[in-house]
Amino acid sequence: MTLTRTRGPAGEGEEDPLLHKTRVYLVPGINIRPRPGMTLRAGFQIPVTTAKDFDYQFLSALVVDFSGEMALRW
Repeated sequence: MTLTRTRGPAGEGEEDPLLHKTRVYLVPGINIRPRPGMTLRAGFQIPVTTAKDFDYQFLSALVVDFSGEMALRW
């Protein structure tokens, strides 16, 4: 789990309504290994608290392992 505290620019005389509020997200998703040492991750970030910027967000990443045996093959 990652907890991120963010502070954005507030307008004159206004404070960001999400400032100092805890936001919690769940990210159900999948990991696919197209080849050894490589993982493709994808999932939807879903807020579970009332303090939220969005309803859901799609996240994806390609992770490549450059350690150990795989480093010698590249």
